[in-house]
Amino acid sequence: MSSFITDISKMVDMNLGLLLKQTKITILGKSLIMIEGLDCIKEYGSEKIIIAKNKSCILVEGNNLKIRTLSKNDIIIEGKIDKISL
Repeated sequence: MSSFITDISKMVDMNLGLLLKQTKITILGKSLIMIEGLDCIKEYGSEKIIIAKNKSCILVEGNNLKIRTLSKNDIIIEGKIDKISL
């Protein structure tokens, strides 16, 4: 990765992954998932949430799924997470 991009990221105080349009998925146990770099929510329900990123989707399946936090580029989903598909 070029130091130029790293330098720009520091100057604008921006997450490097977002600057490069990458998606980062963090899974904490079976009850919490954080997705950084999303475009939009395509489908939302208590058993299935579909997140769009570029031309692909991230499917989160489980029970009692809820959006805990939502910002412009990030989402935190909680509930009993059974499956994550890319």
